[in-house]
Amino acid sequence: MGKSSIILIYIERCEIMNERDLVQLIEQTLKDEEVQNNVTYRNLLEESLQQLSLKKPVYLVSTRLAGHISTYLMTNHYEAPKAIIVLAQSIASAPAKHRGLISIPFWLSNIFR
Repeated sequence: MGKSSIILIYIERCEIMNERDLVQLIEQTLKDEEVQNNVTYRNLLEESLQQLSLKKPVYLVSTRLAGHISTYLMTNHYEAPKAIIVLAQSIASAPAKHRGLISIPFWLSNIFR
């Protein structure tokens, strides 16, 4: 087993949340009437569900989703439906964990030199 295989196995075990839980959370958020009335949120959530159905890694989808929600909140005076706030809080740690996972190959490459 090569170094890259070890790294990929480690990253897969460090998922932010499992795919089923994230899908349920997004679907629950999509059911909210305020979210349905906001085209931006609706499109973002539907796109995230599509990415998950294409088997994109959960940590990448949740990191991207968290980033888009944060940007949208900042540009809209931090106003959002309660369902979006709950979703954002649930995936808030995704970007930090993703940055940590990105650093693993660099740390390991120094060990194996």
